[in-house]
Amino acid sequence: MKKPTIGLALGGGGARGLAHIGVLRVLEDEGITVGCMAGTSIGALVGGFYAAKGRVEPVESLARSLDWKHLARLLAPGFSVSGIVKDERIRRFIADFTGAPMIEDLGTPFSAVAADLETGEERVFSSGPLADAIMASISIPAVFRPVQENGRFLADGGLANPLPVSVARRMGPYPVVAVNAAQASAEFGRLDSIRVSPGFDSLLTSLKERFAPRRARSREIRKSTEGEGGTVKVSSSGPVKKPGTPNLLQIFIQSVDLIEANLQAALLTQWPPDVLLSPDVDEIRLFDFHCAERAIEAGKAAALKAMPEIRGLARKS
Repeated sequence: MKKPTIGLALGGGGARGLAHIGVLRVLEDEGITVGCMAGTSIGALVGGFYAAKGRVEPVESLARSLDWKHLARLLAPGFSVSGIVKDERIRRFIADFTGAPMIEDLGTPFSAVAADLETGEERVFSSGPLADAIMASISIPAVFRPVQENGRFLADGGLANPLPVSVARRMGPYPVVAVNAAQASAEFGRLDSIRVSPGFDSLLTSLKERFAPRRARSREIRKSTEGEGGTVKVSSSGPVKKPGTPNLLQIFIQSVDLIEANLQAALLTQWPPDVLLSPDVDEIRLFDFHCAERAIEAGKAAALKAMPEIRGLARKS
């Protein structure tokens, strides 16, 4: 039977999107050609890495080698007014791994999707430096600074097009296989039960340590003020968290999931793919990059299950 050539749309979902690697592994092992590829957020990162290397093995090896010591170095606190993580290290890491090619020079036609924070429109990168395109697509608001381009401020593509089937459709005459690694909104749980990734906890600890001297000085000022006449009563113990109250990171994680899931559901009705893969990655949190093996295996399982359907696309390609 003729091997199909497909277009591939890789969605967002944070660490859950490492499942894209498992899908690419199965497609490669089955000899199925990826004629074009569009990626959003982690989909842009995985897809761009794959397009730059021309094969999945180095991308898979990198993902499986990730641990929180490595990620902690990449996620160094930056304390910018626009984001809490320095983007220079991430950008350099992307450029070093990919070799910093231009998108138009990649062996596989590739597009990365970012969001214009002022207009809400998608910005599709189909040419220019690959590292810049990936950085714009993965720039989660408040975590990374927005990427500036000709006066525009660009952020995570999931805010505009979390599963870029429409972009893949425009790139070539191929049937499109889409990989949805985002959590289904129907499966959201209680806010106070959301598990926070240990590595991101480390980042927050670094932030607290950095601000500790400033907080200590503030407390000294408050205590001094209380001692001058006793008319000002300010507690230095800080806010008290009530049992069951979600913390800032739990709210942030749930908000990102809600935005992407709801927007994605709406877009899928307008731009349905020929095959939709939904790897079982709901137990993996947004920043659980240490769970690469579990995500990759979930991607493999989803692709293998859909392989008869994907092979049937040979009639359309």
